[in-house]
Amino acid sequence: MRELDVSSRMIKYFDTRGQSGQIKYDELMIQMGEAHRLSLSDCIAEEIAHIEEFQFNAAKLSRLIRALNPIYDEIEKNRAEFIRQSGEKARNINRLSYNKRIRLLDTYYTLNGKHDRILRKLTDHLLDGSEADQSAHSISLIRRSVDYTCRVMRRQVRKNKRPSALHAIESARGAARNGLRTISIIATLLHDVLEERLDEWTEQLIDKELADPLYGDYSGKQMKGIPLALRHKIIQKHIDAYNDRATGIFFGMGLTLYDHIRRFPVPGRHFESLHSIAEMVAALSRRRDQSYYSYLQELLYPKPKAVLDTIEYERLREELELEHPRADDLLDPYLNHVHTFYQTRLGQFSAKEEVRRNAFREILAKILDRLNNTRDMERGHGFSIASRLYGTAFKNIFFLQAIEDKFRKPSFNTEERRLIEVKFLNKPKVAALCQILDDIRYMQEKYDLGKLFAFLEKEIERYMPTRAFRHLTPPGKAGYFNGLIYLFNDITMGRKSNLIELEKHREKIAEVLVAFKAVLESFLVYPVMIREEEKADQSSGKHQSRFRPYRISGMGPGLERRSSAREENKTDVLTMKTFIREVI
Repeated sequence: MRELDVSSRMIKYFDTRGQSGQIKYDELMIQMGEAHRLSLSDCIAEEIAHIEEFQFNAAKLSRLIRALNPIYDEIEKNRAEFIRQSGEKARNINRLSYNKRIRLLDTYYTLNGKHDRILRKLTDHLLDGSEADQSAHSISLIRRSVDYTCRVMRRQVRKNKRPSALHAIESARGAARNGLRTISIIATLLHDVLEERLDEWTEQLIDKELADPLYGDYSGKQMKGIPLALRHKIIQKHIDAYNDRATGIFFGMGLTLYDHIRRFPVPGRHFESLHSIAEMVAALSRRRDQSYYSYLQELLYPKPKAVLDTIEYERLREELELEHPRADDLLDPYLNHVHTFYQTRLGQFSAKEEVRRNAFREILAKILDRLNNTRDMERGHGFSIASRLYGTAFKNIFFLQAIEDKFRKPSFNTEERRLIEVKFLNKPKVAALCQILDDIRYMQEKYDLGKLFAFLEKEIERYMPTRAFRHLTPPGKAGYFNGLIYLFNDITMGRKSNLIELEKHREKIAEVLVAFKAVLESFLVYPVMIREEEKADQSSGKHQSRFRPYRISGMGPGLERRSSAREENKTDVLTMKTFIREVI
């Protein structure tokens, strides 16, 4: 990505009386950490450096991850025997000296020296620059989680043809580099495992079902070539198998990590952490019956005592035969020590502080996911400008406003909440703004649209002091910019034809770019103006601010009700069950 010269770029702002002011990018000081402020121009330069680092690492890491695939294929030829031999290697692990024990913890589950070397390189990369102190046993668990992620996601690639495990590792690296602890690092690493593995199984199920001639014109086609409504009909036809497979994948992940932890000198110290990791992965995984909005609502406002669905012990054991050859030996101790960690004979209890921290850890993991997605959506590598506007700008805007709305409500302070407030709220805003500025420059140069963008900049300056700029405004009103949130809301709700149509109209893309640039700049500038005014008030005794924090009123959980896209798709309601289920 080329350097962006933004130091002299101006941001226009307006106080509550409509009086305007402006400030340069290199004068606007943005909070990017505890007692750490950078000018917006320096923030953009730093983000470009992160993107260049990501792109450089992506090629190298993709080669390493792909080099694991033939190793895993060899293991899968007789995985039961491989697991048995691995267990034999580690049988007397706790009789060894400390250094030998740690070394064996890293190698007992590897096929050969190449397997070991690749995992070491991937783990070293993930933990490079880590701000938190990690014990040798924590690092071994992170490494085991890297191996599991690369193995179970080896057939999954992203739109840019890179391995899905790359996104997982880079997201977890962000957690490590920002001082998060082992629980958050591993949960961030595993955040896509449930969804992607279940999607892979579902595609196989639907492709097999479509071999039936009863499906008429769709017979013989693959899942991606049929309407969403038909996909849902087939899933609902096999809903019990679908739900049980999801639960099998979830518990299989837990068994794999438990099988590693039980080889530690004092495994009981880690049971609560593993319980938290499992809970976080389930919370970060979106079910097919959830809209993007309802998923975020549950993530931000989890129900403290949600009722779990159930699964019979024998049915779970059958599912786990597909996940772990030693499931029969591991399931009972896992259920007793980890899955029901907070259950006692007197009832179910929990460490409230840990539960509160998990909620903010989940938000942090999702922010890191969004941040990494933004950097990963390279123009020309599978992503158009329109898809970048949807996948990063709109989703970042909605998600970050939802977080700020949550933080305005009274809540308990935790280390993770503080980290979000002082360090993470602005990073995805800057990342999305950087992407938009780059796309504006690209369109100006490639399509000679300088005059159009100059015109739109003048229009947005007239639009910003109006009520419409801070409210959800439907299309059809006079002027530019109205209805843009509605447009992307419909795409989010399933009307992907809107995105295809948007890609055909450069003038409309330019309009969205200018509008979203103004929105992101407003999210960044008003907190600074309020902060500076508060500093002045301390000496003068004044307490009334002339500025209001920027937010788009009406862009909340009810946004999906404003779209008819779901009704048009006519999808069946899926009777989904929770990923975490009570075993009976």
